Parts: sequence; structure tokens; C-alpha cells
Amino acid sequence: MVTITNGSKVLVVTRGAFDNMYKCQGYTEVKQETGATQLAPEVPAEVVTEDSDEVKEAKAMEEKPLSQWTKAEVKRYAELKGISLAGTKNVAEAKALIQSTMEG
Repeated sequence: MVTITNGSKVLVVTRGAFDNMYKCQGYTEVKQETGATQLAPEVPAEVVTEDSDEVKEAKAMEEKPLSQWTKAEVKRYAELKGISLAGTKNVAEAKALIQSTMEG
């Protein structure tokens, strides 16, 4: 398990999830020092683990084909995954952006 952040969220995910999905979304690994003098890292109040409700919700959404997602589902998935939909003009563009991050 690795701890990652995008500057506002801190997640604890598997190495594979980080390398295959979160890295391309702008997340970086939080480096933790080792040793007896290690200080507790400052962690924002919102820490999400892979087993969190948000991750489970996103995984459940991924079981349904993206082409069948509603506008509300597209927005919710983007919110859960930290994907900015700024610049997209319609649901089709938002779905294309989400698809590119899923492949990514």
C-alpha cells in the first residue's frame, strides 16, 4: 500500500492502482521518512482508503458500461475520482475524458 495525494485529498491505495490510475490523474506518492526520529506526517482530515465507501461506489459504477451512464453518474464518478470536467461542453465530452483516465 502507498499513500498518495493530489494536494487536497490523501488516499491509501495499492502500488498497481497508483501506477495504473492515480498517477495519470496528477496524484503523487507521499514520501515518508523512516527511522526513530520520524515525525507524524501532516495529513488532511479527509483520508480515503481503497475500502472506503467512495471507492466501492466508483467500482460499482465501473461495472456498468460508460456509454449507459447518466449525466448525474458522470458527474458523481468525476467527483469520486477527482477528475475535473472543466472545459467539457457536454456529457459525451465528459465521458470521453473519463474514458481516457480509465485507460490510462
